[in-house]
Amino acid sequence: MPDEDEIQQVRAAQQGDLNALAALVTRHQQAVRACLAARLDDPHEAEDLVQEVFVTAFRKLGEFDPERPLAPWLRSIAMNLLRNHWRKFRPHRHRRQCRTG
Repeated sequence: MPDEDEIQQVRAAQQGDLNALAALVTRHQQAVRACLAARLDDPHEAEDLVQEVFVTAFRKLGEFDPERPLAPWLRSIAMNLLRNHWRKFRPHRHRRQCRTG
């Protein structure tokens, strides 16, 4: 369960409050960055994906239930974007993972 401050920030951001959105980004960007940086060799790629995570979250924020924790939702967005990134730029990684025997 998110704390009341985060619930209010999400609700305000859903209503278009850019300060609330900035506060949410500040609150979660380090964790999202660490999650992505641990999986990518290039810190620039990780930073680009961090930005994509928050752009995607902003676009879909209206669909998000503010009573739910934001961090797992952001992590889910990050992992989906990372998988798409790997498919696009590193297809050899997926082939290696899928081979058997």
